[in-house]
Amino acid sequence: MKRIIKVESFIYNEKKDNVLLTRQKDLSWTLPGGVVRNDQTLEDALRQLVAHQTDVDLCIDALIYCKERKTEWEHVCTFLFRAYPLGDFDQVSVGDTIIQAEWVSIPTADNMLKWQTLSLAEFIRSAGSHYENLIQ
Repeated sequence: MKRIIKVESFIYNEKKDNVLLTRQKDLSWTLPGGVVRNDQTLEDALRQLVAHQTDVDLCIDALIYCKERKTEWEHVCTFLFRAYPLGDFDQVSVGDTIIQAEWVSIPTADNMLKWQTLSLAEFIRSAGSHYENLIQ
């Protein structure tokens, strides 16, 4: 069985009340992120993936959601972090792993993403969970 650890980022722009989404090559919309390599921490992977995909630097705030899926052939754990963009982030560039990145309103993002029961608005209000990186 293949084990996969993924990270995603809920990157929230408080001033404009919108969130950053990325469009994958299969045309699906997702939160920025991806697969964590064995030599990376969750935070390092998230910063690297988001910078590569969108050229946006992050301030990671809190771990706010964890989703686990297990099938006969794979076991996937996805960790969602709330983050805030740093610097000039109005213009988002696109890396070679995605085809589009766009700031959208929370209701629009809810319609574009395939969340089952949660609205992204809940992630704004969420206190999050304590996350401590003890790797040296």
